[in-house]
Amino acid sequence: MVFDMIEDRPTPNYASVYQTANRLLDEIAFKTSLKLQKDGFRSLPIPASQILDRENYPGTISHKAVARMAGLGWQGKSLLIITPQYGPRVRLVTVLVDAPLRADHPIKNR
Repeated sequence: MVFDMIEDRPTPNYASVYQTANRLLDEIAFKTSLKLQKDGFRSLPIPASQILDRENYPGTISHKAVARMAGLGWQGKSLLIITPQYGPRVRLVTVLVDAPLRADHPIKNR
């Protein structure tokens, strides 16, 4: 796995996989948003890794905070989202929507 090859910094292989994963996530979010809009809901896909400020690196929204509040995982000591199934090895993208979805609850930190 590409993560297992990382020792002290990301490798060129990891950088390529990272970019590819972000493109796929962005495409999935975009298509999901279009489907929701066709169904009559307002929706907004938030890119997986969009940097708005190169000095502080904030994004549009914290995908980790959204994932935590949605009950996908908890925040680990590394500040990464830790999921029950995949641990910290996940990539996230967000779609904001006004559809009447059933809310879940955050998972307690382990």
